[in-house]
Order: sequence, then structure tokens, then C-alpha cells
Amino acid sequence: MIPSDGTLLILKYAGTTFAAAYGVYATLTDFKEDKNGKKALTRKGRWGIALLLGSILVNISSDGFKDLKDRSEREFQKKRDEKAVADQRYISDALTKQIADTEQIYIQLEHARKELRQTEGTTSAALNAATRAADPFIPADINWFAVGYAIPNDQPLVQAYIQRIQREPYSNPEGKIIKPGPGTGLKFAPGSPGYPNHDLISESALAARVTVTDVFVRFTKKGVPLGGPSLTATLACGPETLISYSIPGTYNESSHGRLFLWCRGKKIYWEDWAGGFRSYQDFVDATANIEARGDFLDHDRVSVTYFVDSILMSTPTGREIQATHLGPCKTESRFAFSEATRCLATLGAN
Repeated sequence: MIPSDGTLLILKYAGTTFAAAYGVYATLTDFKEDKNGKKALTRKGRWGIALLLGSILVNISSDGFKDLKDRSEREFQKKRDEKAVADQRYISDALTKQIADTEQIYIQLEHARKELRQTEGTTSAALNAATRAADPFIPADINWFAVGYAIPNDQPLVQAYIQRIQREPYSNPEGKIIKPGPGTGLKFAPGSPGYPNHDLISESALAARVTVTDVFVRFTKKGVPLGGPSLTATLACGPETLISYSIPGTYNESSHGRLFLWCRGKKIYWEDWAGGFRSYQDFVDATANIEARGDFLDHDRVSVTYFVDSILMSTPTGREIQATHLGPCKTESRFAFSEATRCLATLGAN
């Protein structure tokens, strides 16, 4: 058993005390005497030697116990350091393994996520294909179209015509002669007295502008640039074509300021340029490049502006393709006596 620090301290001071006591005792005491002519150790001398031996024993014991305690503490500290190193190594190994496990889990998750995206993409593609297959687009089914062009009536070359049709009586579809008034909706077919007249100098520019024979539409699927694969349709303006104007009144004030040209008909000439339009769903968010075509014989005097207001194509069963957003239009000369107005539109289908 190794003594405590207190015991070692007591032994140390006890040894010092024994040594001091021996020194004083040796100074004051004569350890030898003459006996029969010889020096002999007296009784006090024997006590002095005993005191010296006791002092030496206590000092040696104190030093020995201190050495034992120091060695024990060093061994304990060594074992504690070795345990700390072992614990640190264990923790480091455990963290390394945890990181490796985490990386493996991340790789597995990424693989699973990739497979999920592939499955989702496959499912979405299959669903889209099924939806498209269930809603096929057959060009021959389209049997009616109407393209509306708005002509602002604040143009001087249009105002003379507006004034004329508001003051002259006209024949309605039932053949009755009616004098226009506020709120009256006027509609005139080509060749009728109310249609813009080439022979009237004040209306010749407008008459040239509304000489639209057909509308050419180039459909491009969503995400396909203009000029890429497309589906085209030439809409031949038929006898249903007309020009309309609503005289401002109580119930149609919102129509004030617009004259409309309606290219309407049933004849459509389709041509597929690898456009990929196989379903009505393909027309959703597709782009339409619209051109008005006609032999504008009074080309040099044509300075009346107009723009596409609407476009509608339908089937006997009520399926429709229509413009949901119309962009700006740009008028381009095609050749000496013809002109095309190009407009962009975003389409929808229902």
C-alpha cells in the first residue's frame, strides 16, 4: 500500500526531527568511555546510534515511499494517456466510418432520386402520349375559321367611310331598309353598297386595305424556334367575309373607335412541314405567325393601319383552336402589288 501525501510529509519531517535530535544529542553526550584501558561504547552511545539508525530509517522510508508514489502516478498517467489516445482513435475511426456510411447513403439517395426522375419523366411522357392519343388533331375536321382585323377609325382615311355608313340607309339580312342610329351594328359583305368603295377617292385606301383574299398561318409548337418544323394553313376568305362597325351608343361604348374586317370561310389548305401537330394538346402555348394576303392594286395609296384582333378555328363538334395572346404586327411588302402583315400569337385549344 502506498502512503498518502500526508503520511509522506509526516515521515519526511519525522526523519528531519530525528536527525536534528541526534545532532544535539551527539554534541552534548560522550558516546565512549575508558574501560580497562580501552574505549568502550557507553549506554548513551548505544542510544545515540539507535537514534541515528532510526533517523536514517525514517529518511530512507520517506524517500522510498515517495519514489513508489511517483512511479505509481507515472504509471497511472501513462495508462490514462494511453486510454485517451485509444479513445481518440476510436472516436476518429467511428467518425470516419460514419462519414463513409453517410457518403454511401448520399450516393444511394442520388441514385434513387435519379431513378425517380427517370420514372417521373417516363410516366409524364407516357401520360402526355396517352393524353395526346386520346385527343387527336385531324386537319380535315376543321370546317370553319374566322380571323378578325381591327382598323382604328381615328385615321383620316377611315373617317370618311365611317361617316358615310352612319348616314346612309342599308339593307339588313332580312332585306329591310334600315337607317343607322346609335347602337346599330353594321355588317357589310364585299360587293354590297356599304363595303368600302374603290371608286370613291375618300375610301380607296381603305378599300385597298380590306382586299384580303386569304390568311396564311404558320403554327410552331412550343419551344420550337420560328423557321423550324411547322404546320401551315392557308385560310381562303369566303363569301362569309364581311366588314363590321358598331355605331357608338348606350350599350356598346367599348366598341367605339374600331372598325373590323372579318376574313371568314370554310376552305383551309393544310401542309405539314414536320411540325408534329398530332393532338389538340400540341396547340397549347404554340406560336402562330399570321400573314394577311391580298392583291392590293392601290398599293401606293395604302396607308391604313390594322392589326389582328382574333383568330378562331373550329370543328362541327365544337373543338376550337384560338389565339389567347396577340403580339405586335409588322407589315412587309412582298412584291409590287401585294403586301403581307405578319403577326405573332400564342394559341390555346379547347
